[in-house]
Amino acid sequence: MDTIEEKIIESKLKYNQLFYAVLHSSEILVTDGSIDEVMQEVIEGLGESALVDRCYVYKNNYDGPNLVSMKYAYEWVRHGIEAHIKDEELREIKWSRLGFLKNILESKNSYFGIVNSIKEKEFRMLLMNVGVKSVLFTPIYYDKKFWGFIGFDDCLNEREWLDMEISTLVAISANIGAFLKRSELALEIEKQYHTITQQKEFYESIFRNIPADIVAVDRDQRYLFLNKSSVKDDQVRDWLIGKDDYEYCIQHGKDIALAKKRRTLFNDMLIKKEPYSFEEKFQLEDGKYKKHLRIMHPVLDENGEVFIAIGYGVDITKTSEQEDIIMKQNEAISNSPDGIALLDANGNYTYMNDAHSAIFEYDTEELIGKSWHTIYMPAEIDRISKDVFPVLGEKEIWSGESVGISKFGRPVYQDITLRLMPDGSLICITRDVSNLVQNIHLLEQTNQKLELAINTSNLGMWEWNLETDELVCNDIFKNLLGLTNENKFSNVKQSWFDSIHSYDREIVEKALQLSIKNEGISEPTVYNAEYRIRNQSGDFIWVLDFGKVVDFSESGKPKYMIGFILDISKNKRIEEEIRTNEKRYRDLVENLREVIFEANYSGELTFLNPAWSEITGYTQEESLGKNLLDYCTPEMVPSIKNTVANFLKSDAEKWLNLEFSLIHKLGDTIWLDVEINKQTSLDQLHLSLVGSIENITARKLAEEELKKALDSERLLGELKSRFVSMASHEFRTPLAGIRSSAELIKLYASKKPEMQKMVDEMGINQKVDNIVFDVDRITSLMTDVLTMGKIEVEKVDSKPELKDMCLFLDDYLQNEAIRYVNEHKLIFENPQVPLFIWFDPKLVVHVFNNIISNASKYSEVGSTIFVSMKIADSFVQLLFKDCGIGIPKDEQMFSFDSFYRSSNVENIPGTGLGLPIAKYFMELHQGKIFLESDLGKGTTVILEFPLAEAI
Repeated sequence: MDTIEEKIIESKLKYNQLFYAVLHSSEILVTDGSIDEVMQEVIEGLGESALVDRCYVYKNNYDGPNLVSMKYAYEWVRHGIEAHIKDEELREIKWSRLGFLKNILESKNSYFGIVNSIKEKEFRMLLMNVGVKSVLFTPIYYDKKFWGFIGFDDCLNEREWLDMEISTLVAISANIGAFLKRSELALEIEKQYHTITQQKEFYESIFRNIPADIVAVDRDQRYLFLNKSSVKDDQVRDWLIGKDDYEYCIQHGKDIALAKKRRTLFNDMLIKKEPYSFEEKFQLEDGKYKKHLRIMHPVLDENGEVFIAIGYGVDITKTSEQEDIIMKQNEAISNSPDGIALLDANGNYTYMNDAHSAIFEYDTEELIGKSWHTIYMPAEIDRISKDVFPVLGEKEIWSGESVGISKFGRPVYQDITLRLMPDGSLICITRDVSNLVQNIHLLEQTNQKLELAINTSNLGMWEWNLETDELVCNDIFKNLLGLTNENKFSNVKQSWFDSIHSYDREIVEKALQLSIKNEGISEPTVYNAEYRIRNQSGDFIWVLDFGKVVDFSESGKPKYMIGFILDISKNKRIEEEIRTNEKRYRDLVENLREVIFEANYSGELTFLNPAWSEITGYTQEESLGKNLLDYCTPEMVPSIKNTVANFLKSDAEKWLNLEFSLIHKLGDTIWLDVEINKQTSLDQLHLSLVGSIENITARKLAEEELKKALDSERLLGELKSRFVSMASHEFRTPLAGIRSSAELIKLYASKKPEMQKMVDEMGINQKVDNIVFDVDRITSLMTDVLTMGKIEVEKVDSKPELKDMCLFLDDYLQNEAIRYVNEHKLIFENPQVPLFIWFDPKLVVHVFNNIISNASKYSEVGSTIFVSMKIADSFVQLLFKDCGIGIPKDEQMFSFDSFYRSSNVENIPGTGLGLPIAKYFMELHQGKIFLESDLGKGTTVILEFPLAEAI
């Protein structure tokens, strides 16, 4: 903050110094000294004030009309700075060397800058040679002729020149030009002086007697003339001649801001050469304020330059006060919440405040110049014209209600006042009461709804004057109690209480007294009672009667009550039925063999039926308030607690079934089956748990016995599987030996011709073939039995690989399948499309072998076996079709059961294990196997594998 203030002070000092320089130079330039004396004195004073290192003037030399060179004519240097006035190099410089500078100065522009930054090398070197670091030049013009230029040098710093320094040098150069011109014209001025003096005296005589402030100032704003009106004190007026406003403010202790403001406006006028006006406010010695309007007119010389200015001022205090009042009135009108508008004699709007246009949802500009008909419907225009204007013409004022129309078609209800002015114009003041009208309509609608609600709900309404003991009621009240059609009833309290059932009178009396005796409190107690009352038919009906004291006397005693009465006989009957049903259900629950319970959200038991005691041994009283988990065996508590917690968090699960063990009060462990349901209260705010508990101890014991039996059976199954596996391996060795021996016998006999006759006669070859066939059949049977054994104990290893099934099947049919086809034809419809599938080649080959073997075994020799592939959705299907004997329809469902063989294959060898094994292997591949068969026509076996991308 201090730095800013210091800069401001520094700027002001600089400004004052430069201002002083201008004033000082102006004073010198108006003296009668020689040009050399005046010029030297000007640059010395200017250099000192501007705080520069060197101030100088170059004078131009002309050859006729042509500018040739410049001469270093005048110089002032600060102490310690080298002078160059005698420097021969600077005595005369050709302008041809500095053409760029000549162009700038001839354009009447100043030139300034830091020497190091000057682009023109010759000029930069010239300045650097004489030790200059920063320069500022301003041209001097005399009689529209480029006379020379005045300049500043800073030899110690690379100085950035301020605007005020440049402006000061411009002003002084202009003054020098004027001085040169004035010197030339001095003789001519002398001649004209006498004439001017006479004219001056004439004008001064006029100015002095004009009842307004008249002043004349020179270009430096120094007073040349002041009339009596501007300064009444003769001494002060005489003292002011030749002085400016700064000197006046300092001398008389006035605010310097006044002088600054005037100087700023004056300087602006010197530039623009146009009149200006401003207002000034003064505080008088008595504390009052006066306001003056000041106007300053420039007077131009023959060159179009301002050489003096004439100013005059008038007292506008009263006018300003009136304007302030009018302005405040306008402000009040503009900001009034009421709409205010002016209309001319033709009914067109000439003014309106924002409130008026906003009432009708227009922008003000949309209505100015428009007729008032714009915001009214034809019917309302007609009504105003016929009913309002005649009254307005007679009384000059009218107030009332009117309905306009907004820009968007909304009705606008108004309270409006019109005043007729003498010139036929109108003042319109309006207030939007649409909300009030709407509220009245809403109140009427509410009353209608209330009446409808009372009638619909069958409420009897009564109003009781406690002071006169009179009662007013609606028709429902009269119909309810079978009263006459009178609107008012007297002696209410006695007749009323006589009709109340004797058992209920005390209840009504207490409720009524509690409400009536609350004297002086801000909010009386509501009277509320249910009782039986006799109607005109002599029957007692149940009623709900409620009301409230709504008015008190000045002493604070109850004065007036309003209330309603409702027939609740039906409700009472329903309540009785509910109580009866509740007893029936309670008896049912209490006699159930299962436990019925209810618990809060924390699991604390809030209800138990007697079955709880029978099953657990604990009484209902000692168990209520405890958690069901408190009775659970300790090892089961964590898992049950977690299961119940998840159930309570889930919105999707509505019920939960649990089985857990519980410690009977006698110490035995019993098993319970618990079903829990979530139950939400009617207000949807509270959650409870309800459910049932069943003793399943006997069932659990039975399940345990069954589990032991299953474990024994499983053990026997494993022993059987191990035995089968062992037997299979034990049989394979002798069977292999038998087969080898039989083949050797046949081979040996074929190589001994002498034995051929005996072999043929005894049929040895046929018998050997039968031996080999039976050995192979037994081996196949043992292989299937062994495989089923592995399946039963789940020991079949599956090692799937990603392979092209199309390529794999083609390779299988050309190589492996030949062993099973025998004399049948094999046709494969190869789709020639890569079909990649995850499968175990070993297990799949087993499946293929079984299917091809069956197709060959159950078909006539020479028939065809068809193999094809097709893609269905995300699966690939392999189809094996034969033309064999087929399978009966009613037996097809058993085809995949172990050891099952259809009734038409009894004479064909087989084990009934091939298809069950194939089905198991397909399931290992997440696939399927199924068949389609027609008896006598053939069978199609379909294998379905998921494609690799579908898995």
